[in-house]
Amino acid sequence: MEKQAYAKLNLSLDILRRREDGFHDLQMVMVSIDLTDTLTLTPGEGSMSTNLSFLPTDGSNLAQKAAAAFRSATGQGEVLDIHIDKHIPVCAGMAGGSSDAAAVLRAMNEMYHTNLSPLELADIGATVGSDVPYCVVGGTALVEGRGERVTPGLLYTSDA
Repeated sequence: MEKQAYAKLNLSLDILRRREDGFHDLQMVMVSIDLTDTLTLTPGEGSMSTNLSFLPTDGSNLAQKAAAAFRSATGQGEVLDIHIDKHIPVCAGMAGGSSDAAAVLRAMNEMYHTNLSPLELADIGATVGSDVPYCVVGGTALVEGRGERVTPGLLYTSDA
């Protein structure tokens, strides 16, 4: 199966307070953009590959973490080989790794007919990384907490 992973931009980011767990409570407006990585998932032995030699291809890659989190949460799915054709800039704040993880969750949901809603997948994604829940839902959304609370479909309106 092939899935696109969409980059995101933060339109706003407010740091509200430091939490006891070391994270910060945030309030952000995020939007998906048409800059994508392409992921190919096939049944296999759990190998990981990418077109960029410096990206991790071990269990530290968020795409592999997402596959393991999906299997753990649902009891569904087999071990997959994952290839990432990377175009989202690395370490640019555009959620490249998180969007790859979200694409894996969406793909596995489809492959194994688990019929989880985007918000249910986002809950699984929250165990993988702070931007993953938003990346599962995508579009324009209000994102709060450390990233685990996503209100999709946010529309900007102006009184002007």
